Amino acid sequence: IFVPHGWWHMVINLDEGMNIAITHNYASKSNLVDVLKFLSEKRDQVSGCRDRAESIKPDQLHEEFVKVVKEYHPKWLCEAESVPHWTCAAWSDSTEADDTKKRRKIADERADNTTP
Repeated sequence: IFVPHGWWHMVINLDEGMNIAITHNYASKSNLVDVLKFLSEKRDQVSGCRDRAESIKPDQLHEEFVKVVKEYHPKWLCEAESVPHWTCAAWSDSTEADDTKKRRKIADERADNTTP
């Protein structure tokens, strides 16, 4: 199944046979703001690394991720860190999401008014 970004989900295996999960969590320039905020502010929601001794733990994941992005894409990191709010409404609190909707509506209205 495809689960859109930000949608909570749960899977229940219906039989005791083999089950396979393929997941694709990714970070790119387009979602870097939200990835950084998530790793910093929602550490309690990071999964899949607490029970494995060799993995980076949630409390250290943001710092380690920033080190790598800084090394390979410092400009992206600088741009992302300058954004003070979530860019995805799925992660915003309701006030922030409402503000984002208002800004988009104003921008759309301005664009409509400038069209000849």
